[in-house]
Amino acid sequence: MGLLDIFKNKKETPINLRDLIIADYELQYPEECRFIRETYVPESGQSEVLQGELMRQLDALRIEAKAYGNIHWDTDFSWFCEFIKRTLCNMSIYSEEEMTKITLIMDYMKYCGEYAGNLGGGEDASANSIAYTKDNLYDMIADAIGKLQNVHPDPIPCDINYGIRR
Repeated sequence: MGLLDIFKNKKETPINLRDLIIADYELQYPEECRFIRETYVPESGQSEVLQGELMRQLDALRIEAKAYGNIHWDTDFSWFCEFIKRTLCNMSIYSEEEMTKITLIMDYMKYCGEYAGNLGGGEDASANSIAYTKDNLYDMIADAIGKLQNVHPDPIPCDINYGIRR
């Protein structure tokens, strides 16, 4: 069984991770994503606005994978993956297909990071199994956050999680 077989869609829809990985993707909500980053993502620390906190966490995951190959992966990053997935999939604005994509992507990002974290730099592994470095999957999730901003243009309050340090 290959790595991508772990993430097969259990439902009877034609979505699978392999297709998402090879897909070219162009942002559908670029203005909303830019607005969130400029307005709700603080220079440091967590955002008190849900749209900003989701984007901040996604950007942290992207930077960790692309710049560092997930070598600094810890439980905070795993928590980010679960928080993004749970928060977006609990919103009524997404279709079943969109929620399936969100789930597949965030589970895959978490798997890669935890795999890298468990290696501890001591083993050799394929780059695809330790860090996803193409932009398309990150952009798909950014678009889901952008859609949230589009549908709910007012800031949604978000509590600070004092249990995470990133």
